Amino acid sequence: MSAQIAHRILVIDDDASVGQEICDALALRNLSGLYAPNIMEARKELVRDSKFGVVIVDYHMPEMTGIEVIEHLRKEHPQKLAFIVLTGDDTQSTAIQAVRAQAFDFLQKPFTGPAVADSVRRASEHLVQLEEADRRTETLRAEGERLRARVESVTKMLHDQQSLLGKLVLADHSELLRAHMLDLPVGVGDVRSAAEQSVDFAPLECAAVDVPDLLRRMLPALEGLSNARGIQLKARVPGKLPFLYGDEKRLARAIADVAGTLMKAMLRNDRLTMVAVKEGTEVVLTFRAHSAALDGNLWRVLTADLTAMVDEVDKLDVSEMNMLGARLVVHLHGGRLVLAEERPHEWALRAFFPLSSGDTTH
Repeated sequence: MSAQIAHRILVIDDDASVGQEICDALALRNLSGLYAPNIMEARKELVRDSKFGVVIVDYHMPEMTGIEVIEHLRKEHPQKLAFIVLTGDDTQSTAIQAVRAQAFDFLQKPFTGPAVADSVRRASEHLVQLEEADRRTETLRAEGERLRARVESVTKMLHDQQSLLGKLVLADHSELLRAHMLDLPVGVGDVRSAAEQSVDFAPLECAAVDVPDLLRRMLPALEGLSNARGIQLKARVPGKLPFLYGDEKRLARAIADVAGTLMKAMLRNDRLTMVAVKEGTEVVLTFRAHSAALDGNLWRVLTADLTAMVDEVDKLDVSEMNMLGARLVVHLHGGRLVLAEERPHEWALRAFFPLSSGDTTH
């Protein structure tokens, strides 16, 4: 006995004996079919029960052809339907019409019960795939709308802080770091100071971000800066992680700001470790700094109220501005920054980025 399928089956045929024969053949294989003698009855059944998905329709009927039935029902009913056309004709023209009407299958009479059941089963599986694709599309659309709404809300706040915006977009790095990062799409080439140029804040340009690939492209620049500063830099980058839905340019800028600012504040022979992992539904990027030179002044922009920090932007020095910029980037992506002194002179700054429901590991 065949396994049950996800959809009910509607059989439309003006010949009641043929229609009932099809339903009986399907019932023998554990498939639930309902007979309708014409399109009017078929319409009532489709309205009454949304579980109908597979429609078997005879091509030759007195009121209209099976192709016309397909065209009418496809326009009238919101649920997806897979149509199987039955005909006694052995003509290419009939088959072409069925294809043009986007019928799922075309069966010639006389047919066998197993042949109809197999066609129905494949049609239902096809519908399941289409419905799953629609659900994934809707999930991604809703996630995109949610992210856009969050970005618009934060962007509105940032537009009122022109001095902050200029510094965030044009925050200067060391000459060495900038030179190494010219091949990264982070807009650090030809950098001018905020005083020289006024820049409006642009909304995030969100797309799938390959975090390990981004980190590997940034490592040469960061290693160059660490060598110049005498800092011991270690990075543990996994082979693959789920994609983030975000703005790669600003994520790269935030990573460069945090790592660069920490190394500038640290002493020669201090250690900085970068680790990226997946934890539950989040991608976590950890900066672990072993240094006696780091103190609370550097961290206050990460722990104080965000709005208060924005209001005090004109009082911040360059290092604090870089860290605030990184905090805002994480915030714009729906994430959070967590700071902890795990042991004396060992600080762990962890950036948590939430994964959207549509993300998959690549």
